Amino acid sequence: MNIRHQIRLMRGPLTSNSLLEGVDGDSFARPEMTGHLDFNPHETPPQVLKDVFKSWKGQLTPERDRQLNENVVNMPRLDRIPHHRLAEIFDRFSEHNVANKPDITEQVALDSSISVYSSQHIPGLLILPSLLPPTTQKTLLSHLLHRDLSTPSHKTNLHLHYDVNYPDRQASFFSIDPSTITFQPKDPVIHSPLTVKAALEKKLRWTTLGGQYDWTNKVYPAEAPPKFPSDIAGLLRGLFPDMEPEAAIVNLYSPGDTLSLHRDVSEEVDRGLVSVSLGCDAIFIIGLQDKTSGAIQYEVLRLKSGDAVFMSGQSRFAWHGVPKIIPGTCPDYLSHWPGKEFPEWKSWMSNKRINLNVRQMREPDLEFDTLGKPRTMANWKELGEAKRDSVNALIPKAWLLPAPLPPPTEQRDVTGKYIQQFLTPREIEITETDAVGIIKNTTTATWKAREVAEAFCHRAALAHQMVHCLHEIFFEAAINDAELLDEYYAQHGKPLGPLHGLPISLKDQFHVRGVETTMGYVGWIGTFEGKKGTGKEKVYESEMVTELRNLGAILFCKTSVPHTLMAGETINNIIGYTWNPKNRHLAAGGSSGGEGALIGLKASPVGFGTDIGGSIRIPAAFNGLYGIRPSSGRLPYEGMANSMDGQNSILSVVGPLATSVGALKLVIKSLLSQQPWLHDPLVAEIPWRDEKEQEVLDIVKA
Repeated sequence: MNIRHQIRLMRGPLTSNSLLEGVDGDSFARPEMTGHLDFNPHETPPQVLKDVFKSWKGQLTPERDRQLNENVVNMPRLDRIPHHRLAEIFDRFSEHNVANKPDITEQVALDSSISVYSSQHIPGLLILPSLLPPTTQKTLLSHLLHRDLSTPSHKTNLHLHYDVNYPDRQASFFSIDPSTITFQPKDPVIHSPLTVKAALEKKLRWTTLGGQYDWTNKVYPAEAPPKFPSDIAGLLRGLFPDMEPEAAIVNLYSPGDTLSLHRDVSEEVDRGLVSVSLGCDAIFIIGLQDKTSGAIQYEVLRLKSGDAVFMSGQSRFAWHGVPKIIPGTCPDYLSHWPGKEFPEWKSWMSNKRINLNVRQMREPDLEFDTLGKPRTMANWKELGEAKRDSVNALIPKAWLLPAPLPPPTEQRDVTGKYIQQFLTPREIEITETDAVGIIKNTTTATWKAREVAEAFCHRAALAHQMVHCLHEIFFEAAINDAELLDEYYAQHGKPLGPLHGLPISLKDQFHVRGVETTMGYVGWIGTFEGKKGTGKEKVYESEMVTELRNLGAILFCKTSVPHTLMAGETINNIIGYTWNPKNRHLAAGGSSGGEGALIGLKASPVGFGTDIGGSIRIPAAFNGLYGIRPSSGRLPYEGMANSMDGQNSILSVVGPLATSVGALKLVIKSLLSQQPWLHDPLVAEIPWRDEKEQEVLDIVKA
């Protein structure tokens, strides 16, 4: 995704158990890779689901209406996403559409949030009510129906029987006289000509974006598809980074219309499906059948304008359909669309529903054998190199070294004055201040969080080019988050938390939204801990990541580890060898070697690693740093990746490395102020105790 904004849709624990609660996960097993090899796309839905579908086509009684409203509310809520973490994505999407700029009444308070619900019956199904704000909905609707509908490469249901006369210069169909005959029948004996009004009012049922799905044969054509609209792709990619938007069906409904039960099984990849609702409410049914027992699990939901559905994991291949459109439910901000500029179409949208259904067609990074399995053994080197290149490509051009780095025989030490030559005096001042000093400046607004973030991102980019210490780069996201912190301080006159504006690096065991966690394994590229289609890829966050964000920390990169972790040096098949910045003939240590090298170059004021047999202490010693291996259960490890799941004899722990002892105290004390034992049951319920610290200091003084 190039430099990806780390604002994503889920954070906090999202374990497979919570998704599978009440459902036999093995019985509803999802195919590992390609859906079309495991399902018959022409298969008819189970009779039970047909009966459920039929039962919801009738009159919506008050009792059923109440049931629909309660269904989502009664689902387990996975998380609440602060609106400000998504605002930049929405603003970027709508920024060029002046007509849809939000007015003051549409501004969402900084402390508002978006809820994410999961289904207990359909594993992998996520519901996000009111995800898209009104301005984004209006912009999206205008793009789809003014621009994309007028693009000849995007086909409609009418193309099968009609030749379409498109407006000049790809103007909107809504801009021409409604009585104009624009759709000429291919066979006049069977079909009559259609005016624009007849087509847009009732006859137009769907249009495509990107990949042109062959509804008759249930396949995608082999030839390259038309380009998917880049702005819509950017919006969806920012919100749902696990799925690359390549093909979409835009359904247009009026009251009385339905969408029959079907499964999306023709894509050659099991990435999640995204469905976005605009306009009138609809009843949505989704169900799974256990092929062994025949048991049916299903959900009936009322989807409103701005709601989004994400179907991943087992729900990716579930039966789903729309038995009813509920008239008169289009929200006011959309009901007058396309607006006063098009008086002949006044309130066209008031009784319409538009549904954008987006999917990825194929997996670009993997080859498949005749059984549909990835040829990982044949191309692992290429995959590792591609991942390495994609990470390196995220370094801004202005931060690239101006010339190749001299070999270690000529330039052994790249710390101190060597790395300083590529930095401004102000950047040197900031990056060579320890975490305590940084906090003293950022929490009093003496230093702007953005300025601090940019300085450390620049130095980290240089460090990586010198010693290969980074696995994931998300500098742009960090700078955006820093700007939000500056805005928060300006608005409230106080810092967000005790770590306000402090850049923190993380060992590549932490899951962070928007980026992968490979731990150096080539086999983990494009997966969640080696598994595909879990719905957690690039959206799940470890518990400590959530707590660091709540404290005001700025997360900006993830650092290198040896694959398997259990090593005193850092090397893997993705980024190669991580060298000691003080002596590039030597190792940086391990397994938190990337942290040691990065902080040793003062490219991070403090970072978090893990330790079971020295993985914090060795890199700290090798790089002249301070590190602490806390006692087991002192800091939250919940939701972190590991290579030793099930090994509980000697537990790995998470702890900080830094350039000063004060920095270690600062971050540990701050984390304990979040009461992590309320979110990770393995954390001991022991706050930071100043009196115990003083007892130790008294002993030292004595």
